[in-house]
Amino acid sequence: MNLLARFFLTIYGLLLISACGGLVALSFAEDEKLDVSIGDYNLQALVITSDGARIAVTVILAAVALLGAISVLLAFLPWRRRDRDATVKIQRGGGGTVEITTNAVERTLADELRPLPGVREVSPVVRVRGGTVETEITLSIDPGASIADVTSTVSEATGQVLREQIGATQVRRPTIRITYDEIQVRHPATTRPVTPPEGPLPPPPPSAVAAARWPHEEHGEEAAGPTWEPPRNVPEPDDPFGSEEPEQVDGGETTENGDPRPDA
Repeated sequence: MNLLARFFLTIYGLLLISACGGLVALSFAEDEKLDVSIGDYNLQALVITSDGARIAVTVILAAVALLGAISVLLAFLPWRRRDRDATVKIQRGGGGTVEITTNAVERTLADELRPLPGVREVSPVVRVRGGTVETEITLSIDPGASIADVTSTVSEATGQVLREQIGATQVRRPTIRITYDEIQVRHPATTRPVTPPEGPLPPPPPSAVAAARWPHEEHGEEAAGPTWEPPRNVPEPDDPFGSEEPEQVDGGETTENGDPRPDA
């Protein structure tokens, strides 16, 4: 909305509010009338009605005055609405001006930026202010991608497309907004645990049992268990009480306990 449209919209809203306020005041003025004289022009107005009708008229006039207030408010609000088929004038480097739709420029940018590494979705917005091309790019990138690398690559690619393919000479550095995939960021992919089947396990197939046998079992031989060997000749331990032979005494015999006694 240009400045002239805002001015007339403001005047319209203020006049509508003033007219509704005057009529409401006149309807509540009992035994009084409006008398306006401008030269030969004489205006007189008098409202005679019941209380119920006066309240109904007041409600209607208040609604009309509200529309006037909304008109004044819209006149001062910044309008960011844009037509998708609007055209922009771009000055080419070789001279002259090219008029191209913003939709075509945005589609060209999206096709060139989408294959870049780390970029999932791209939504560019193109404007021309004072002969300078301005771009706002919203990117949806991978959670593991580097923001600095992606923004630098997208910024350079945007300027290259606008200068080489579109032919713009004055290009401002783009404004880039980064968004992540919230589903993958908040809920990363995890492997579900394997639940064992209910009930007893089925027996293994015969082929698996045959493959698990020992080699000697395949030929019908029995497994050789541990064998016992007799102990080898181990020297007897020394006698703690001594192993000396009993001495013999003349005239006597040696007993088993080694006590020599003479013969009786």
